[in-house]
Amino acid sequence: MLPHGRFLIASLRSANPLRHDHTRILGTVACRHALSTAQAPRCLAGAAASENSAPPPRLVPPFTEETARAKVKFAEAAWNSRDPERVALAYTPDSQWRNRCEFFSGREEIKAFLRRKWSKEQDYRLMKELWCFTGNRIAVRFEYEWHDSVGQWWRTHGNELWEFTDEGLMRRRDMSANDYPIEEKDRRYRFERA
Repeated sequence: MLPHGRFLIASLRSANPLRHDHTRILGTVACRHALSTAQAPRCLAGAAASENSAPPPRLVPPFTEETARAKVKFAEAAWNSRDPERVALAYTPDSQWRNRCEFFSGREEIKAFLRRKWSKEQDYRLMKELWCFTGNRIAVRFEYEWHDSVGQWWRTHGNELWEFTDEGLMRRRDMSANDYPIEEKDRRYRFERA
């Protein structure tokens, strides 16, 4: 455990060679959250910040390229945990969602949706990348792979539009995606999940 008040500068590098270089810093709020979860040792694979290092940037609007990329990679790590409780903390209590043809709002609905999603989408592995950003909005391109209950592998491609509060919580998420079947041998994402 870290001494009180000290935070890690997180490196989100993994054994996955397809991931981009995301050694940029997670915000203080993100680090506090990661340290409070069971996944923290896996998520925070970086070195402790020295007393002389600059504090990490906060992941709140208005976004810069650095903070937008860090926000996307933090979301990727949270979603790869497949922990609905952890993922839901990134959203406002009344967050508005469109996920394909489903429309719902609020953290409890988000958690219920994620439980359904990950019971169907087994061995889920996700990659998100920044597409563009402005002010309090970020657009993301993503791919993920999963298999169904009979063992058929699928790859899903899609886009997300995110809108954030001044505090950095997502108040709106609009997602579109398409699935297509793949062979197990054609999987791209084989990294260990967080």
